[in-house]
Amino acid sequence: NKGFVVKLEKLSLAVSLLFGTVVAQPVLADVSGTVYQDLPVDGASSNTYGVKDSNEVGIAGITVTATDSSGSVVGAPVVTSATGAWSIAGTSGDVRIEFTTIPDYLSSSANGVNSNSTVQFVTDGDTSVDLGLHDPGHFSQINPTIMISTFRSGDGKLGGSTAPTASITSFPYLSTGSGGGANTDYATAGNTGAVYGLAYQKDTGKLFSSAFVKRHVGLAGSLGSIYITESGTTTEYVDLAAAPFSINFGSVTGRDVPADLGDPSHDIDAYSKAHKAGIGDMDISPAGDALFLVNMFDKSLYKLAIGSPASASLSAADVSSFSIPSPSCNAGEWRPFGLGYGEGKLYAGGVCSGESGGDPSDISAYVYAFDLQTESFNATPALTFPLNYPRKAVNAFHSAGCSDGFQVWSDNYSDVSGYGTNDYENCYSQPSLVDLTMDVDGSLLVGLRGRIADQMGRNNYPPVANNTDLKYGQMSGDLLRASPNGDGTFSLESNAVAGSVTGCGANNDDGPGDGEFYCEDFFANNGSIAHHNTGEGSHIAVLGATEVVVAQIDPLAYDSQGIARFSNIDGTKTDAYEIIRSDTGNFGKGGGLGDMEFISDPAPLEIGNRVWDDLNSNGVQDAGEPPIEDVVVTLTCGGLVGTSTSGADGAWLIKDGDMTGSADIPRNSDCTISVPTTEPGGKTLTTQVAGTTLGSDPDASGNFTINTGASGENNHNYDIGYRLASACSITASATVSACTNVGSDADSSNDTYTVTITAAGTNASSAFNYTSSPAGISGSAVNFTASPFTTPAINIESTGSPLTLTVTDSVDNTCSTVITPDLTEPVTCSNATPQVDLEITKTVNPTSAASGGTVIYTIIASNNGPNDATGVVVNDPLPAGVTYMSDDGGVTTSESAGNVTWTVGNVNANSNAVLNITVTVD
Repeated sequence: NKGFVVKLEKLSLAVSLLFGTVVAQPVLADVSGTVYQDLPVDGASSNTYGVKDSNEVGIAGITVTATDSSGSVVGAPVVTSATGAWSIAGTSGDVRIEFTTIPDYLSSSANGVNSNSTVQFVTDGDTSVDLGLHDPGHFSQINPTIMISTFRSGDGKLGGSTAPTASITSFPYLSTGSGGGANTDYATAGNTGAVYGLAYQKDTGKLFSSAFVKRHVGLAGSLGSIYITESGTTTEYVDLAAAPFSINFGSVTGRDVPADLGDPSHDIDAYSKAHKAGIGDMDISPAGDALFLVNMFDKSLYKLAIGSPASASLSAADVSSFSIPSPSCNAGEWRPFGLGYGEGKLYAGGVCSGESGGDPSDISAYVYAFDLQTESFNATPALTFPLNYPRKAVNAFHSAGCSDGFQVWSDNYSDVSGYGTNDYENCYSQPSLVDLTMDVDGSLLVGLRGRIADQMGRNNYPPVANNTDLKYGQMSGDLLRASPNGDGTFSLESNAVAGSVTGCGANNDDGPGDGEFYCEDFFANNGSIAHHNTGEGSHIAVLGATEVVVAQIDPLAYDSQGIARFSNIDGTKTDAYEIIRSDTGNFGKGGGLGDMEFISDPAPLEIGNRVWDDLNSNGVQDAGEPPIEDVVVTLTCGGLVGTSTSGADGAWLIKDGDMTGSADIPRNSDCTISVPTTEPGGKTLTTQVAGTTLGSDPDASGNFTINTGASGENNHNYDIGYRLASACSITASATVSACTNVGSDADSSNDTYTVTITAAGTNASSAFNYTSSPAGISGSAVNFTASPFTTPAINIESTGSPLTLTVTDSVDNTCSTVITPDLTEPVTCSNATPQVDLEITKTVNPTSAASGGTVIYTIIASNNGPNDATGVVVNDPLPAGVTYMSDDGGVTTSESAGNVTWTVGNVNANSNAVLNITVTVD
């Protein structure tokens, strides 16, 4: 009995011996990739959207699922790490990869080398299955325009020399140097008066600005005025203090601000109302369709649903308010002011002022997160920290006259420190949290402004009646960095360390923990530091630029106003630009700058995805189903039309510039995508499974509607499936229930009965529609292809008419069947036509007879129901060769020429009538 030998030589596959058979085992591999945040710029260079650039960080928490060609999930879904990396082991052959749990504020980035749809089709071993996501609101070109609100003393609406001065100034982001040579006056004091908050609607080019209480600067409207500037024209957009809104922003009375620059005023009431009345910061939603602002008087956040493009006017229904959470402030008041957007949330910040008899240990800062989806605040602070940390003097040359640290808020001018001749220079550092910005790593940048910036002026009167001594207020602010904790909260920098980065001011005794991250916020005079903490609070950053732009006093020269750039890597100052020189009406060290906003291009928009061969005709993209090329996809938006032809990989893409006349895709518009019903290879459209990232979107006619979304809200999930043109068939039947007979037999009121339909389909879609003629039944059912599907009972009113019932495939209306026979109502319904089942039988006795013999024919009329039969008549022609003699029907019968007519009359249900006829054989 010989054995056998199996020789294995250099086989690349693992093998096993099973009853003499060599069995190859599949080789398993990993599929992996990275989910990352696509950024618009990298320092002074543009990044490439759709390509992972060196400065782009990973995104954690995205779920990745792999599905094989059988529809089974491979292993278990994984979640991306802190670096955005992910890997799934044990895949074999074709694999479908799905990315889910993507935060609402992120959209697919532009299609590119490292960015594709949230559903991708790959093979095992692919290690570059990447996904780029971006925040459309952060898109910017490399050198956007910066808008900044600017202040000069005077009342522009009075028409003097203040009126033509700039209330909003613009300049290119990369501007540097002295003299303000790159400035453009964007709006004037005569049109807006004092404004602080700025918000820009990218899709329309509209800049919104909000009224602000700044002492020595007049208002053009009310404390609730919002202005809009477009194409060089500024108008009041809405007055929220007026009807129908009538929002209370507080009041400022007795203002004596003159018309001409530099003319002094007392403006006494404004001193105590600064940062307490009117509007604080203002921001626009990421989609550009809503303004958010802080009412410093009622301490609420207000939302203005302006729409995109902004509507010409607002109604009361367009304005809503939300109370900002109020911390338990010791010996002071809660004073909110600042706003900032980041990672799908709006952050609102303020301070506990300590103004009610407190000391510096009672002043602290708080930041609360507002969810833009639920429109609600988290009552737990995202960030809180004390404000009595070490700080150096505002004026290093007169430190004895100015306290080093932040002080409690005060409305009393007597608390202000003075130094110099006749106490000309005034300082009193009261912190106000006026701005918030999120960096690319999720860190929160906090801008603090000295309140005295908006209480005092330069070469102006103090808030004391009849006192005409000229005074010069000197402010002191700060910029702090807080790193994310991963749970929605943040930790403030300490001794220049903020999370994973370290700033330049360790142990400099000028920040939290005795050091500061952004350490070069000072003005040096002849090599010596003259002024510390020169930031005015407002700041702005282009994500990816690794720097923050901060409004500064003395950015380059004494008594000037401008911006400085600080590194987000090490906190050092990189360069600066001067906006306002030391001229008449300038606030100098008193804070002549307000909020900043980028005037940048809207994020580009694109739509698309894939055309594929739906091999199993289920309308869902399964792993291993091949692409189809050369299918023309058309996007129609009113009169604009764009087209794309699917490539060898089945991909199609329509983007800005592809529409008629090189136009961009219209934003937030209802449009139609159309494809041929038959692709070049002869396959027809597959089953429609719309509304999912995996299903085929077109209906049987090749069309489906979409909303294009806002700028940057790219959608790469519009898929188009085709299948072999195989015949569709449906089989169906129906049953009828007993009638619910309400009332008498003659009264049909409220009589109803039910119909139940059972249907199954071959090569059909996943749903069918059913209708009746005459009308009475209509509706739809789903998932009837896997096995016969029976509908729930369908209620119908009794009409007495039979119904022809038709079942039709919900996608292919040529695929249908008519249920036969027609449906008739149950006889128990009042309107139902009586139903009888008559049966006539005839027998002969005897079965044979000789000539002259007698034969008896017996006729039985049976009614098998279900109703009684009325008016029954039976005609019986006698056969040839016999002669009628008699019958036992009496008056109910008659005979004529060998034909017997039997007038039976009524035959009750389930009974019969009998007639005997006697004849003789000829």
